[in-house]
Amino acid sequence: MMDSIFFISDIDGTIYREKKVTEEELFFLSSVSKRYPIVLATGRNYAMFHRFIQEYSFEYEYCILNNGALVMDKNGSILVSLNMKTNMILPLVQEMLEKKEIIINMIFSHLQQNIFLEGIHSNNFLKRVSNIPLITNSVTLEINGYKELFNEIDIFTKAIERTGFQVNKNKKYIDISPLGSGKASSVICLGNLVDADVSNSIIVGDELNDKEMLMLTEKSYCMVNGNSELFTVANNIISSLTEISLKKEERNE
Repeated sequence: MMDSIFFISDIDGTIYREKKVTEEELFFLSSVSKRYPIVLATGRNYAMFHRFIQEYSFEYEYCILNNGALVMDKNGSILVSLNMKTNMILPLVQEMLEKKEIIINMIFSHLQQNIFLEGIHSNNFLKRVSNIPLITNSVTLEINGYKELFNEIDIFTKAIERTGFQVNKNKKYIDISPLGSGKASSVICLGNLVDADVSNSIIVGDELNDKEMLMLTEKSYCMVNGNSELFTVANNIISSLTEISLKKEERNE
C-alpha cells in the first residue's frame, strides 16, 4: 500500500520568480520538506539545476530534469535516463541555419555533463559539432532574434517532431528531448519506483510543459502569471507557493 505522497513543483516561474526565491517561500519549502518528499520538476539541465540548488539550498528528495529525460535523487543517483541520438537532430538544425542567417547557441546535456556551444551559424556548424557525443538526454537551442524567426522556428520544430522527438519551446529556447519523455511520465515513473501516491500529491506549475503533470492530481496549482491554457486544468490559481494550505490538503487526503 502506498504510504507517501509528493510535493512536486516546477522551478522557473513557480519557485524562482523575478530572478529570486523569496525568504517566505524558502521558509514554506522548509516546512513542506518536513511533511512530504519534495520533487523539483524542471526543463533545466543538471548544471543549471545544480547552480540553483547551491544558491538556494533547501531540502528536496528527487529532481526531474531536461523536461523528464533525467530523474535523480538528492544524492545524485540516476533513477531514469532517456536517451536520443544527436545525429538525427543535427541535420535538421543545419538545414534551418542554411535557410536563414541565424546564429544560435546549443547545449547538449547527458546525465551530469553539459556541452555549451556558442555562436553557431551555417559556416561553422559542421566544425563546431564534430566532437559532440552520439547520445544525449536533451538538446537546447537558444536562438538570437527568436521573435523575428517565428515561421522558420515553427517549420523546424514540426520537422523535429516528425522525426520522433519531443519539443518544448518558450520565448527564447527550444528544448528537444526523447519521445516519451515529459514531466508527467517521469512523475508517474518515480511514483512507481518509490511507491508514492502521485494522484494524491500536490503539484505546482506554470507553463505548457507542466500541463499533463497538473492533470495527474486534484491538488493542482497554477501560478497566476502562468500560461492561461493551464487555468482550465489546475484546480487552484495562486501568486505564491505560500498560498498553498498544507493543512487543507492533508484534510483532503
